Amino acid sequence: MKRNQKMRMACFLAAAIVLAPLTLRSPVFPPVLAAETGDLTGDGKFDADDVLNLQKWLLGNKDAKADDWQAADYNADSKLDARDFTLMKRAASAPKEYTDHSYGVFLGIEPEDIERTLDYDTIVIDAQYFEPEQIDALHKSGHTVYSYINIGSVEDFRSYYNDYVKYTIADYENWEGERWVDVSQEAWRDFILKKLAPKILAKGVDGLFVDNVDIYYIKKTPEIFEGVTKILKGLQEMDTYVSINGGDTFVMDYIKKGGKFTDVADAVNQETIFSAIDFDNERFLQHDEEERGYFQNYVETVAKNGGDIYLLEYTKDAKLIEQIKEYCRAHHFRYYVSSTLELL
Repeated sequence: MKRNQKMRMACFLAAAIVLAPLTLRSPVFPPVLAAETGDLTGDGKFDADDVLNLQKWLLGNKDAKADDWQAADYNADSKLDARDFTLMKRAASAPKEYTDHSYGVFLGIEPEDIERTLDYDTIVIDAQYFEPEQIDALHKSGHTVYSYINIGSVEDFRSYYNDYVKYTIADYENWEGERWVDVSQEAWRDFILKKLAPKILAKGVDGLFVDNVDIYYIKKTPEIFEGVTKILKGLQEMDTYVSINGGDTFVMDYIKKGGKFTDVADAVNQETIFSAIDFDNERFLQHDEEERGYFQNYVETVAKNGGDIYLLEYTKDAKLIEQIKEYCRAHHFRYYVSSTLELL
């Protein structure tokens, strides 16, 4: 169980409905539409009883009540299995009301600006600039705190830049002073897994917001794929929550190769599914339907494979913001809409 699971009902679910190491049954049923209600017991409401009954049913408990199995077929594959159980747990613990303050990404703030985050349940900061006492204060205020960590590139303002710039392979477009790193280099992986990540986690954060897995998009080779995989699996072994920022090329290839998403991460944070950034003219736009559809397919695929989903959008357009909210409500995703690229 990851340390940051603080959503509603999480404590109850963690204690009562963790799957036991038993063989699950997953009989195939006639085709149906994806679950809408989750009301497995057929009592007219969706709650923890439905989640418990699905677990019991999957484990072969004769007392399990599954009057409406279609309501639990969350991935619409005409069978009930552990994947449906994961999706049902997420739906059960999702906020009943989605607000603008459920999730916030504040990578540009300094410790003295922390008050800007106080209305948000789950926040992402760069904990390299925070002290453990400041993280503890956020926890005491009821916040879940993830920290930024960059595994695929290095910025020239980091104290360790000069030590690892020799392993870089290209400039990072639109971000001056940042270069992509060759993650196949053991020295870089050791730095991430043995020094940087442990140092960040020692500050008491609940998870890692892992940026620039997209190095595999920049240089799509078996060596880079293996390097990213080793880093992500190494982070997972640290018993912390791992959220990949973007990473569609790597994640989709990993799944296609037969990999289990939850072996490398717990979640995906996808930027600009609905919005788009015009760096040349410093303005926010909207993605066309093709681009939007591609990334929607990506995050929905991850969700079906057991991953939590977060959206990070950049816009001031009220109509577009409403579309983002409606999409996230329908899919039980969390979102943050920023009016600045600096994420202040």
